[in-house]
Amino acid sequence: MTRDEFKSHLEELQRILSSISEYYKIWLQLQPTERRIEILNRFNGFFVPVRQALFEMMFIHAAKIFEHNSETISLWRLVDTGKQDPSLVPYAK
Repeated sequence: MTRDEFKSHLEELQRILSSISEYYKIWLQLQPTERRIEILNRFNGFFVPVRQALFEMMFIHAAKIFEHNSETISLWRLVDTGKQDPSLVPYAK
C-alpha cells in the first residue's frame, strides 16, 4: 500500500468515526425527556423509526471499523499494514 492509499484509508476511517459520533448525538437528542415528550408523542410515527434508524446506522458504521475482511477499510487492516510497513506510520514508536 502506498503512503497516499494509507492516508486515504485513514481519512475514510475518520469519516466513519465522525458519522458514528453524529448519529449518536442526533439519536441522543431524540430521546424522550420532559421537555421533548409532547412533540415526540405527537409525531411518534416519524420519530420512533428515525431513532431506530440512527441507532442501527451507528452500529453498522461501527462494524465497518472492526471488519476483518482484507478488502475493506478497517482499523485492523490499517494496523496490519502499519506493522508490515512502518514507514507509513513514522510517528507510531
